[in-house]
Amino acid sequence: MTLTPWLIWTAPLAGAVLTPAFAKIHPRLRDYGAVAFTFMAAVLATLTTFTVAQGDYQIAWISSSIFNVKA
Repeated sequence: MTLTPWLIWTAPLAGAVLTPAFAKIHPRLRDYGAVAFTFMAAVLATLTTFTVAQGDYQIAWISSSIFNVKA
């Protein structure tokens, strides 16, 4: 599940980039594609909430000093 956090935010971006291409193929494909990419991100985010241990919310690549947070 190491790719899941990346897919949560890249799936909607990929959908936004691909939506114009889908529209050229067929308008209905555009609609289904936009919903599918958003739905995928929502499902992955929900699954991630069930796999994170309680209290284990530290994100190593974001410094707490940026947001002035005390641990």
